[in-house]
Amino acid sequence: MSEQHAHPHVYTSTAVIDGEPITWVHHDHDGDWQVLGETPLETDDDAVLTHLEDLLALDPSVEQLLEIPQGHSAERDDKDSPWQVYEEPDDEQVCWTTRQVLDGEPVLVVFHTDDDEFEFLGATEPTEDNSVATDLETLAAADPSLPDPATVPPMHAAHRDSPDQPWQISLYEAADQDDEDAEDAGSAEGTADGPTAH
Repeated sequence: MSEQHAHPHVYTSTAVIDGEPITWVHHDHDGDWQVLGETPLETDDDAVLTHLEDLLALDPSVEQLLEIPQGHSAERDDKDSPWQVYEEPDDEQVCWTTRQVLDGEPVLVVFHTDDDEFEFLGATEPTEDNSVATDLETLAAADPSLPDPATVPPMHAAHRDSPDQPWQISLYEAADQDDEDAEDAGSAEGTADGPTAH
């Protein structure tokens, strides 16, 4: 095991400790390891923080997975099946949009919220029924003209009037401000500086 991937503690389950075959190994984006079997973690009492060496003693095949990069997982059907390694999406890359955008409606506004989330919206107002979570890769494939999210700071928005117009970046006004702030902004849908986040 290389020093780079050495990690003395691993999150696992009581079922694995009791001998259940390991079928899922996850090296998360923060560098932590999670090792589980088929039994889900339903309560805090099911979770165990143990030493990596203890898991290797239970299943030496896990050692071959210690070189997988952060943000990757390995899965197998049972203890006799080969491991399949795949990349997990980074939570920070998850963004919100509408079903209409995914169906082809042009994106007109890209909000970067103070919670470090992104919202890609078109002309259709987002609602509980039409809002969906997706990833940047899917949106970029649907519309290559989208701005690079790295160029949109938090509490800013990239916006355009139509798909053939250039993107402009400006501060946005939060939609959940109180009535006094909304009056000062001059509009429930936007400000002189930029659009209003929903």
